[in-house]
Amino acid sequence: SPVSALELLYVRLGVVLAANLVLCLGLLIMLALRGPQIVLWRLLLAWLGPMLALTGTALYASLRLGSPAGVAAPLGLWGLLMLLGWREAAFQGSSLLGNWLLVQISQSDLVLLGSLVALLAGLVLVQQAGQYLRQEIAAWR
Repeated sequence: SPVSALELLYVRLGVVLAANLVLCLGLLIMLALRGPQIVLWRLLLAWLGPMLALTGTALYASLRLGSPAGVAAPLGLWGLLMLLGWREAAFQGSSLLGNWLLVQISQSDLVLLGSLVALLAGLVLVQQAGQYLRQEIAAWR
């Protein structure tokens, strides 16, 4: 094939991330039209940061450690994120949960910083996975 494995990997990853970005932007626009005033770029970062971190973790773990670890690592990380979010949200009333979450994302610098760190970590993991795949392809030839 004229397309290398690394190029195919990045194209597939790009398609998945682009589809998620389109979905995210559509939901954010609907939320902005109907919901309270929120800072959309913060909400977008809060969505994309953890998503890219999980994607990078899955890609890197599956290339370095095989398929079972490639599934277990991001699922474990996702479960941890859900557990932490659920613990914080459990103290809020169920009717106020959506508003509380939007306020946390729109006003909390800690959430913004965590999402930014997750985004950067995801980018590093994707780059490292590509570098590892390049080395494996070179060793195979």
